[in-house]
Amino acid sequence: MSAQQEIRQTLATMFDQWNREDQKSYMQHYWKSDDMRWSMKGVWYKGWSSMNEIYGADYPKGAMGITALFDIEVQMLADDLGIALYTWTHHTPRENVAGCTSQVFRKMGGAWLVINENSARVPAQ
Repeated sequence: MSAQQEIRQTLATMFDQWNREDQKSYMQHYWKSDDMRWSMKGVWYKGWSSMNEIYGADYPKGAMGITALFDIEVQMLADDLGIALYTWTHHTPRENVAGCTSQVFRKMGGAWLVINENSARVPAQ
């Protein structure tokens, strides 16, 4: 399997876990470091723990919603470094949103981990 295919498989696994409300497994795909960077709703955050506080929290059943990915493109920057670009929809009981995301993946310890994530969102149509 090529590195691009491995990153695509990692994305598929991540969002299968998200859609099954398995936050603990979902969070294992992110670099567990204070140097990990991510953005949400126009705000930059620093570190895995800041993401885990939000996404690792206990949600009422069904509250996490369902996310679907579209137009996935993976570009390799080096043998152990790639970027995934995609659009998405996220439907929850509270809201429907859509947007685009870029995630930088680095292969560490045999696994592709997200080391940087930038998301932009708009109301879903």
